[in-house]
Amino acid sequence: MSSKLIREDLRSLFHKQPGVDEKIGLEIEIAVLDRDTGRSLPYEGQRGMRSLLEAFVRDGIGQPAYKGELLTQVDMYDGAKITFEHGGAIEYCSPVTHNLIKLIVTMQQSLRRLAETASTLNLALVPGGIFPFNTVENANWMPKPYGKFMREHFTALGDPGSGGEQLMAHTISAQTTLDYTSQEDLICKLRTSVSLTPIVVALFANSPLEDGESSGSLSRRTEHWFKTDPRRSGLIPSALQEEVTIDDYIDWALNNQVIFYATDGEYKSGEGLTFAAVLAEGFPDGRYPTLVDWRNHLCQLWPDVRTRETIELRAPDGPPFEAIAAVPAFWVGILYHRPSCDSVWQLLKDCTIEQHQVARADAARQGLSAQYCGKPIASLAKEVIRLAEEGLQHRINLGLEDPKVLEYLEPLKTIVETGKTFAESCIENWNGSLMRSPARFVETYRIK
Repeated sequence: MSSKLIREDLRSLFHKQPGVDEKIGLEIEIAVLDRDTGRSLPYEGQRGMRSLLEAFVRDGIGQPAYKGELLTQVDMYDGAKITFEHGGAIEYCSPVTHNLIKLIVTMQQSLRRLAETASTLNLALVPGGIFPFNTVENANWMPKPYGKFMREHFTALGDPGSGGEQLMAHTISAQTTLDYTSQEDLICKLRTSVSLTPIVVALFANSPLEDGESSGSLSRRTEHWFKTDPRRSGLIPSALQEEVTIDDYIDWALNNQVIFYATDGEYKSGEGLTFAAVLAEGFPDGRYPTLVDWRNHLCQLWPDVRTRETIELRAPDGPPFEAIAAVPAFWVGILYHRPSCDSVWQLLKDCTIEQHQVARADAARQGLSAQYCGKPIASLAKEVIRLAEEGLQHRINLGLEDPKVLEYLEPLKTIVETGKTFAESCIENWNGSLMRSPARFVETYRIK
């Protein structure tokens, strides 16, 4: 019988050996929509998620992966992985790379190939922040074995969990994964990226429609997060402190409930126990947690910035396909250039938790018109984009990037110059040239 985990075991997941490379990864959730109705599809059926994954295999895109008889994943030959998500989305998980050019070129080529296969089933792949024409009532729940435990958890929370099902069934995003080289480097990147959240929400807002109508929000996805167990999502309060440590993050994780765990391949409910409790007394079935359980528990936490062996940057809505490159370019420019990372922290470090929370909510509804710490988000966004550009230019000077990467920030510069977010352009198009037609919407925003 293995011994109980101790504090140092928990900390070991965050330990880095000297000489760690800083690599870049990208995870993009993409709505799979009927090209005529704009609605998502179920797992089964002639044009369901399983049929789409089978078509990817049939077209020579990758190898299938199964859990029992359930087709869950396609491992692409270029190293990417395609899985399915609740609501009827696929998730593209890129191979990690050392530079943005390789990451983006590979991503664009892969997604265009996936979209070409989807079109043979009269389906479209549409990035963004939300399923624009679905409701919770007609959501397509995918056969994920732990999904029922998450839904039960949100129901048990009452009002604080009332947005959980909407989030699971409706929202999509574009997440960047970066490395840290030491605990000190982790803290620098963690507090800077957390402090940036309201600005990032505004810059990348792209989820204004819900059930075919304007929701009154530019980032409806962000608003759903407000009622998706606030204890484990959104802001990590300690991350806004000058002297935050990895132990603060560990304490926060320990005090959150285990939603589900696996024993002998079978998923079971955590029955409301915190990880601190199961660490001391074991899971409900009597088994004591391992490092695998600790890692899985960290996956059940959904802050805007999540850390394990890497840093996952989760705040942005997914942009339109042509602008997806702006997401990793923004984060790499700031977080992989220490002077830019430090400058952003100095710019925002005096903001209180309360100011951060208010600004995040205001940014979701008002975009660049919102205020953060008494300053217009529009002016703050202009400055942090400049710092991101400085960071990318430094990497170009070192020979780590091609000069073309500076072009990846152009969509963000346009947003700041015009004051018009992706979401506001979407609403304008929906009520104008798209004539409120789901088919026109899908044709405009699908990957081609």
